[in-house]
Amino acid sequence: MKSATQPDVWPSRYRLLFNEARDMLLFLRPNGTILEANAAVVRAYGYSPAELVRLKLHDLRSEAEEQGEAGLPNRGEVCYETVHRRKDGTCFPVEVNLIPVAATNPVLIGIIRDISERKQNELKMIEARERVARAEQMASLGIMVAGIAHEMNQPLNVLKVTADSMLYWHQKGRPLTMPKLLEGMRKIAAQAKRLEEIVSQVRTYVRRDLRLKLVSCNLNDAVKGALNLMGNQFITHQIHLRKQLAPSPPLVRATQTHLEHIILNLLVNAMHSLAAVNYPVKEIGCVTNRVGENVVLEVWDNGPGINPAIRDLIFEPFFTTKSGGENMGLGLSIVRYLANELNGRVEVNTNAKGGATFRIEFPLAGDEGGRRD
Repeated sequence: MKSATQPDVWPSRYRLLFNEARDMLLFLRPNGTILEANAAVVRAYGYSPAELVRLKLHDLRSEAEEQGEAGLPNRGEVCYETVHRRKDGTCFPVEVNLIPVAATNPVLIGIIRDISERKQNELKMIEARERVARAEQMASLGIMVAGIAHEMNQPLNVLKVTADSMLYWHQKGRPLTMPKLLEGMRKIAAQAKRLEEIVSQVRTYVRRDLRLKLVSCNLNDAVKGALNLMGNQFITHQIHLRKQLAPSPPLVRATQTHLEHIILNLLVNAMHSLAAVNYPVKEIGCVTNRVGENVVLEVWDNGPGINPAIRDLIFEPFFTTKSGGENMGLGLSIVRYLANELNGRVEVNTNAKGGATFRIEFPLAGDEGGRRD
């Protein structure tokens, strides 16, 4: 048997490995000129071997790539993702790994991997996560329906009373003076604006696109918006709301939709925890504050608290302690997901009242602070 180190054995083995590899393999000069390509490269790009050796690595890139290929390494290995173009003009995402070899006669080995399937799977995961988030939004919206109806009934009643009174005096033959007419019109306009705000809040909350451009948002305004969406739910459940908002506007780089969704899910979670107890006084607190370079949101309750045995599980999708299908177990997982999207950090602790306190720290929004690209 011949030794594995004999020169007539290894070249044939290397050649077999080179040609049969599923990944695309290239031998390159330091300037990117292609010296040799394996069969996987020919299949993937549609060029013949003779055509490939007349190209450079950057000739394979997509025209849409503004910066072209990453620089060829003088020393050390580089790995990056980019988009390449086939001979027929179609493009596909790739991962390129460039490895320098042979110090005396420099050559680069280029290992290129088609990552189309990986990118498609990543996109599917993002879309699935957003579908789950929208499902939880709609579930929460069901809880808010009574509050929204209450909120809309108030301006509707004012509109009806104002219009009816104006019609009543007209029918009685007692024309309204101009000041009275203008006062009635102002009332109608104000209540119409209030209805428009309520509808706008609901439309924003259930909108499809969760990946919006981040801007500086006032966390206090987001708290007020979430409480408006809750309506009279706390009164209905005999819960005392303790609201303590920072005196100066605590700005977070986010979207109003994201922040209201986070706050709303925490409020609904607290309300559900209090539904399981029969306390003479039920409380939910909502606190905003600025601590150093962070903005802090806290939502607390005086409910039964969280069993330490399940503390690490409560943020997992579909985990719930409620029976009978009352809850999908998605609210807290979405809170953590959205908080992470905003570079926030979520933690939960037992408070002095025995209930749970959910605390989220967001980076304070500066000119460019808090943004995730």
